[in-house]
Amino acid sequence: MRNKPEIVTMSIDMYVSNLSSRKMRNQLKRHLNHKISHISILDLVRRYTLKVHRFVEKFGYNLGDSFYADETEINREGKLDKFWCCLDWDTRLITGFHYSLDGNIKEAQEFIKKSIGKSKPKFIQTDAGVFYPKAFKKLFYSNKLGGLTVEHKIKIIKQQGFIITELKLYL
Repeated sequence: MRNKPEIVTMSIDMYVSNLSSRKMRNQLKRHLNHKISHISILDLVRRYTLKVHRFVEKFGYNLGDSFYADETEINREGKLDKFWCCLDWDTRLITGFHYSLDGNIKEAQEFIKKSIGKSKPKFIQTDAGVFYPKAFKKLFYSNKLGGLTVEHKIKIIKQQGFIITELKLYL
């Protein structure tokens, strides 16, 4: 490689920080006097993020014990699909994601299984989706996952004018 390791790591860091390739090129030129094209930066980032990902996967993750899960609807040709995502509250790493054509209990169960694949949290906080409580009961209270129990915290936020009230439910 013609580029120093510092340039590669700085490029990956700027990419993860959501800078465009042209802005990354400008930063490298301005601060390190390193001339590189924005296309070369993208090639570097693509090549080395895969290597870094494989490296990190070998060592595993040091995740916390509290996760946050949520879903969003995606309008696809007039149909509402669901994209589910779960984050570790401490590290902000994505622990699991799932894409489904509808939001039912089986899809929620599949999502939760994917979310706890890398770590076993003490609790997962969700919104008031009607499918979450049933999915948690089916997965954790019937010992389907080897006796693993995960507390389900439901957080409901109601907005009334400028006042935001919060209600927490624990199953």
